[in-house]
Amino acid sequence: MGRRGQVSPHGSAGSGCQQDDFGPSAGYSHVVPSRRVYSLHELGTDTAVEMSEFIQLSSWNVQGKRYHDVHSVVCSLGIDFHFMGLQEVLGFTFEGDDPLATAVIDDVQYYAAKHSGCFSTLALAVDDVLAPGLVASHVGHSHFSVNLSSDKLGRLIVAVVHLPHSKRPPSDLHDALQSLVDHLLPFSEKGYPMIVLGDFNDALEEDPRGDRSVAIGAACQLLGLHKGSLSLLPTRVGSSSRLDHILYST
Repeated sequence: MGRRGQVSPHGSAGSGCQQDDFGPSAGYSHVVPSRRVYSLHELGTDTAVEMSEFIQLSSWNVQGKRYHDVHSVVCSLGIDFHFMGLQEVLGFTFEGDDPLATAVIDDVQYYAAKHSGCFSTLALAVDDVLAPGLVASHVGHSHFSVNLSSDKLGRLIVAVVHLPHSKRPPSDLHDALQSLVDHLLPFSEKGYPMIVLGDFNDALEEDPRGDRSVAIGAACQLLGLHKGSLSLLPTRVGSSSRLDHILYST
C-alpha cells in the first residue's frame, strides 16, 4: 500500500504533515516477519530485508474520524501497513442488524464491526498484497476478530480491541475481557498465530499494579499474548503512558 517511507514509532512519516493535525492519538506501528509472528521489530526505518518477508502492523484510535479521511492521511504520510486496527472510527454503512460491514479503498480491504461494549465502531484495514481470504469473523463485547487464510500467511487470527477506560464500571472491563478470552482461547490452545491490535486503555506494564491492570495482564497471559512494543513513547502529547499496543502470540 502506498510508498514505503521512514516511519517513526508514532506511526507518522517525514512528509511535513504532523499526526497532531489529524488527532491526538499517536497510534503505533511494527513489522514482523510473516509466519514468525513472535519475532517483532519496531518499524523505525526501511529494512534491508525484502519487504515481502515482513508483516507491517499498526493500531490507531482515530477518535471519531471517518475511515475515508484516515485512509487519506495514512497515504499522504507514506505510512505503509499490511494490517491496521482502528478504534472509534466512523463512516461505515451497516445493513440492518448486521454487526459487520466491509468497504474497499484503493488496494485496502476494510472490515468494520459494531460491538456490544461501550465504544464506537472498530475496524481492520488489510492490504490486499497478502491476498488473505476471510474464513470467519466474530464480534465480541469490546473487540472483533477475523480469521484469515492466505498462501503467504497460512491461517492467522487478527483481532481489534478497545477496552473500556478506567472511569467505566468494573463490570464493563470484566465483560470485555471475558468475551475476548472466551473467543480467542480456543485458537490459542490450537496453536493458531494471533495478532491483537488496539487501544487497551492500560500501559500493560510487566509488573501491573491495581486490579484493572492485573486483570488485563492475566487475560493476556492466559491467551499467550505478548506486548510487541519496547517503546516508552506516550500515546498522546502530554501523557506519560502508552495505551495503544500490538500483541502477538507465540
